[in-house]
Amino acid sequence: MNSTVRISIALFIGYTAYLATAFLLGDRPDAAADWARLLIKGVLIALIAVSTVEWLAKRRNAKAATSPVSSEMSSESPAPHPTVSGPPTAG
Repeated sequence: MNSTVRISIALFIGYTAYLATAFLLGDRPDAAADWARLLIKGVLIALIAVSTVEWLAKRRNAKAATSPVSSEMSSESPAPHPTVSGPPTAG
């Protein structure tokens, strides 16, 4: 998924969740200062959501880069184990 789309979705979800929670808990702004405070808090919450999404994407990409499965390795048989011939010896 494109980084811009991922960031946009995280911003929308984070900001909407914050606003919904604020309104459900009774924080209904009536003055301009209240609206500004609500906007600033919402942006901070959305930035946390974006940071989380980017961190998860980097973690997923790093994990995929460290464990590649090549076609050559998967087609090879495991290394043969040495065989012991002859009668067992008493120790």
